[in-house]
Amino acid sequence: GRTHLLLWKMDASALSTGAIQACVQGNGPPRPRLQVLGIKKITSEKSTGDRFRLQLSDGIHYQPGMLATQMNEKITSNELDKLCIIQVEKMIVNTVQNRKIMVLINVTVIHKGSEVGSMLGQPKNLEIKMCENGSSAQQISKPQPSVPYNNRPPLGNNQPLRSTFGNPVPPPSAPIEHKTPPKKFYGGTTGGGGGFRATPSSGKSPISGRNVFPIASLNPYQNKWTIKARVTSKPNIRNYSNSRGEGRVMSVELVDQSGEIRATGFNEDADRLYPLMEVNKVYYISRGRLRPANKQYTSCNNDYELMFSNDTMVEECFEGGSELPSLSFNFVPISDLEQTPKDNVVDVIGVCANCPDISTVITRTTNKKLSKRDITLLDKSGKSVQCTIWGTEAEGFDGSQHPVVALKGVRVSEFNGVTLSAINSTMLCLNPDIPEAHHLKGWYDNYGKDQQSTSLSTQMSFGSSQAPFLTFQQVKAADIGRKEKPDYFNCKGTITYLRKENIVYKACPSSDCNKKVSEDNSGRYHCEKCGQSYSDFKYRMIFKISVSDYGDNIWLDCFNEAGVVILGVDAQQIGEAKEKDDTTQFDQIIDEANFKDYILKVRAKMDTYNDEQRLRCSCVTLSPVNYAQETRRRLEEIKSIMNK
Repeated sequence: GRTHLLLWKMDASALSTGAIQACVQGNGPPRPRLQVLGIKKITSEKSTGDRFRLQLSDGIHYQPGMLATQMNEKITSNELDKLCIIQVEKMIVNTVQNRKIMVLINVTVIHKGSEVGSMLGQPKNLEIKMCENGSSAQQISKPQPSVPYNNRPPLGNNQPLRSTFGNPVPPPSAPIEHKTPPKKFYGGTTGGGGGFRATPSSGKSPISGRNVFPIASLNPYQNKWTIKARVTSKPNIRNYSNSRGEGRVMSVELVDQSGEIRATGFNEDADRLYPLMEVNKVYYISRGRLRPANKQYTSCNNDYELMFSNDTMVEECFEGGSELPSLSFNFVPISDLEQTPKDNVVDVIGVCANCPDISTVITRTTNKKLSKRDITLLDKSGKSVQCTIWGTEAEGFDGSQHPVVALKGVRVSEFNGVTLSAINSTMLCLNPDIPEAHHLKGWYDNYGKDQQSTSLSTQMSFGSSQAPFLTFQQVKAADIGRKEKPDYFNCKGTITYLRKENIVYKACPSSDCNKKVSEDNSGRYHCEKCGQSYSDFKYRMIFKISVSDYGDNIWLDCFNEAGVVILGVDAQQIGEAKEKDDTTQFDQIIDEANFKDYILKVRAKMDTYNDEQRLRCSCVTLSPVNYAQETRRRLEEIKSIMNK
């Protein structure tokens, strides 16, 4: 049988003999073949999952190694087992507690352990330790000759040990230290102990004399490291408020040749470090804490993110950074967005197939106007998706020439369909000089512009933020709003009646709470949700309108944001007019709101009132009719009907 044939033929010549010693000294071969002598599962309370430690052999030496977590499936599926032979596609050599550890990032199983049957060769323990000052003191067992190749003579006692990839295994040597010009230091203090590099680098960073680690090697179990990375993204500092109080947060995205990572700092750390870093510049960064990455805030291809602390040091690198990539994308095809979890942050590239006019919305937290533009992106999969960009990006965007748009870090949204939305850290690049963009533009100009595409943002009826346009007769005939989730649709309508009774209410003054307050005997206002009493309150609007088109009408609930657009004044002015009993001013505001045309987005859901089910519709957004845009939409609708 095949197994017996392999047992008879296989010996240490099937392995890359001498590769382990060469790898830990920094000059290992590409894709070495090693044997797995043992597998041990390691579980830690601080870890987010299981890890596996391997005993690796090249037939001459054996050395401990760790399997990257993304490779765990190979063990759990029993593809990688004891005594198997693997080909190492990608690895790094890390230093943990002064011991060299080979971290296997990507491996291919060449022969299963059942096919190999036994340990190949007579490997001896190879142990390379690092002294505290950064020099290496190596204890290497005397190498034993492996089983000779069939096409070469066996190694004699006086012959230099030669690896199967053709080069003599070099004798142990201390890392070469390169002299570098003085660097500029930022942040932290300049004292502290040494650190050790995970793989050989061009030299030591001047930050406390530490050697440079690749980003891909960072993990929560290290506390002495320095990375050399380029800043590819630096959003503005963001203010936040939650149950623990208010604060400030900064984030940057860093990239080197091994990978990328998101770094975050809060409050004083953000104030100290944010001004020191600029996009596209290269820095040495040392000291910080690694934690599992929150994929709702970053598209970086890394299981961890870096937390800056008051000890974090940043040093600009003036030389030797040209080898680092300027920006790293991990594009997700548009067709795969349907399987992407809601709120995940991803990178997407597509041709801008449609670019409507800019619109404005009233933000819920600040009551200020914000520009937005909903563009449609298309790629070779034949699928398209709506992407919302905001603020100055929306105002300056020109999609008239159908540019290729590369977006790093957009959030996936789900309203019975799929849409994308830019967030604070999103980077937008028009016609970037990358192969993916050139191929996509060529495809679109030659084929894509004439092909029919399927929109992920409209294929689920009534369900997305790019919801279908319906007349009110179609709304009632379609029997919408009866599913578990609400339905959404767009419409053009005229306000024919505004119910002005109880149009405003007294609400909690807290910025993140809009609940109604009640006045107590002391004249203070109590909020049940917040559990606090306040000396003041804020007015908010809530009212119903009747909206009609040429064939029917519906009633809509309107809230504060929509009320500002409809009435042209804020809730405070309405409330003050009612307090003063100024019926003339109040009635004038209401009368001027009637018989105006709007484009409305409506949320529809069945509601139960007095044991009776009824359709409840509420206004999500509305804007005055842009007649040029509305004319184009109707022409497209007519064209679509004629093509059927």
